[in-house]
Amino acid sequence: MPEAIEGGIKGRRGFYGWRNATLLFGIYMSALGLVFYGFSVIFPTMIETMEWNRGTASIAHTISVLLMGASAPLVALSIKKLGVKKTISLGLSLLLVGLLLLGTVMTQIWQWIIIWGILIGVGFAFCGVLPIQTMVMYWFNAKRATVIGIVMTGAAAGGFLAQPFYTWLMRVADSWRFGWLNGALFVSIALVCSFFLVNKPEELGQYPDGSSPEEVEAARNQAGGGARTYRTEKTWEVKQVFGTPIIYFIAIVIIGHMMPLFLITSHGVLHFTDMGFSKMQAASILSLMILGSGCARFPSGWLGDRIEPRWILTVTLVVMLVAYLGIWKSTNLDVVMISGALFGVCYGCQIIMFATIMGNYYGPEIYPDINGVMAPFLILFGAVVPVGAGYMYEKYDSYDAVFFILSIMLVVALVFSLLLAPPKEVETAGRDQPSASAS
Repeated sequence: MPEAIEGGIKGRRGFYGWRNATLLFGIYMSALGLVFYGFSVIFPTMIETMEWNRGTASIAHTISVLLMGASAPLVALSIKKLGVKKTISLGLSLLLVGLLLLGTVMTQIWQWIIIWGILIGVGFAFCGVLPIQTMVMYWFNAKRATVIGIVMTGAAAGGFLAQPFYTWLMRVADSWRFGWLNGALFVSIALVCSFFLVNKPEELGQYPDGSSPEEVEAARNQAGGGARTYRTEKTWEVKQVFGTPIIYFIAIVIIGHMMPLFLITSHGVLHFTDMGFSKMQAASILSLMILGSGCARFPSGWLGDRIEPRWILTVTLVVMLVAYLGIWKSTNLDVVMISGALFGVCYGCQIIMFATIMGNYYGPEIYPDINGVMAPFLILFGAVVPVGAGYMYEKYDSYDAVFFILSIMLVVALVFSLLLAPPKEVETAGRDQPSASAS
């Protein structure tokens, strides 16, 4: 950050966490919402215009998703060495370069695979969910789930706007390249916003939630107890975390909820148009799904600070399964739109609950390290969906087999969500053991 900006921030009064949250909302909306979700409508138009094979063209998205997960250890290391702020700025810079290349010089499928698959995939990892959620956890404790919900609404807000906007823009401009160039404009704005972020409260002499330890203790005594949901009082070590079965149950649930989303965001427009809907109708279905996801994030975060997140997770998985079947089987536009919106609501709740559960169970400081270990493995399951669905469609002329397999995965996730009780303490020789409190 330039010295003048740094001095200006330090000279301000008031809790900076809310300013940080506002900036993160804008960054997440611009980079993830208006680019990642924008892919869903730009990609089909691009491959039709270029006359590319669906399966081969989907390799780029598979590689991108793989690298988003495989880069997690590097992102965690960058957060520790450089701080969250510089990590996010680096990711946005990579996104900007990649989008400019897509909108100007990219003409061959191998170029598409390198730019979207590698450059932009790594960019998403460095400015995406992990650093953004980590920064929120640094700044908020009592209101952790609520603020994560607010910030992550940004991607859904951007995605809701992206679907009809890019569809209209490409029709008016008669070129899919304008979609990528507009994405570059949004990322440029996000990059400027990242200059004003502050990594941790202590850098400004502040505390999480804007309350000193004495004020927190006084508030607890006045309320007659601790937090309404389970919160560990000490940060766990990585070895301890992976010594509990709960972390593996969380991984299974994440896989089951993640794979259907990757199918819909990568092949949803193609599936809906195959079902007889127009491109604008298909874009509207996705837009409603993303809107539902966005509308759910703040209220689910608020609930997640008051009701155990694991129960919210289970209920939304039941509803998600029903909505997913509607998206798959129904040919009625109203039913599909309602199903899409419900699917989005459930997904929006779940991504808040996963982050909250891991932060509550193991502590915010260890959160990047947990993701650094888990993400490269978990993302393999999501990454196979775009290319696998593309090739299965080319073979069977239908997405039915893919929808069926992923519906089974949702059922498995639902079963394991019932097992997500808070982890028990794990002994580590020569180390302090984690302790926990719950009301």
